[in-house]
Amino acid sequence: MRALSLTLAVYAVCLLLLLPHLPLWLDELLNIIGSTKPTLAGLISYVPQNSGAAPLGYLVQRLSFQLISVSEFSARLPSVISSLTAAAGIFALAQRLQMRRPLAAVVLFCLLPMQWRYAIEGRPYAMALALSIWATLFFLQQRMLPYALALTAGLYTNPYSFFIPAAHLLWLLWNAPRRLARPLWAASTAALLFLPWYLYARHAWATSVPSHGQTAPLKAAELIARELVGAGYIGTGLALLLAGIGWRRCHAENPARAAFLAACVLVPFPLVLAGDAFFHYFLAARQFLFVLPPLCLLAAFGLHAQNNNPVPPAPGPLAL
Repeated sequence: MRALSLTLAVYAVCLLLLLPHLPLWLDELLNIIGSTKPTLAGLISYVPQNSGAAPLGYLVQRLSFQLISVSEFSARLPSVISSLTAAAGIFALAQRLQMRRPLAAVVLFCLLPMQWRYAIEGRPYAMALALSIWATLFFLQQRMLPYALALTAGLYTNPYSFFIPAAHLLWLLWNAPRRLARPLWAASTAALLFLPWYLYARHAWATSVPSHGQTAPLKAAELIARELVGAGYIGTGLALLLAGIGWRRCHAENPARAAFLAACVLVPFPLVLAGDAFFHYFLAARQFLFVLPPLCLLAAFGLHAQNNNPVPPAPGPLAL
């Protein structure tokens, strides 16, 4: 734990030093306009003007402004805290998956340029990412009340975060269908709790969709290859290569574990494309943020020397 604490402390210092020195850009300013509305009613009515937006991130940023004052630092502070919480969650997940060097996954996660970008940006994507990571941990622990709460909070931060529990449920349906009932109840509860916001916001979402609309398939493939991890084509290729090596090693030790991580990487891709098609929205790299944690975990497995002895399942209801 000392190594984790030191890693997170160094990471936190780097993020905090950057916050006041990077100029705010347009999307951050639009977020701040909503968060600084004089009344909560004004904030709630403003949020749907951003297609697909949900209110929780705005409310957290508003609280940061009330506690500190309105500034670049306070606008971005919730993202820093979220990124640190996400990194701690990666460590907990790596331990739950019986990784021999869980800190490797944390370091990979912290160094990813795409993750780093949203860790210092005054928008709610880092918060949604952290919630998806902890939801995954609660799922593996079969702690259904925290799981449902994390999923609900994730939906109210960024609706596309729900594609991760979709991966959980599909994996469970394939591997252990008898255990599907409770996670399905938790996910359904979260979806039902989000329904009032969707019904309230959907018309405003439809009118706020950018005029250039959907991204063509070839351009979408090029965007994913270039921006998935935020390091260009070479960075994406290296990350996928390392994750592929990790998947093979993980599969040799525990096929269910390898299948779970692969599902969390692969399932969100078609769901993102389907969601964009449904809302006539353009593809953006941030929509794939939620595949970065399982990708980092697989890549960290790829960094380890293969163990010829099978790793015993982790204790708990879902033996991975």
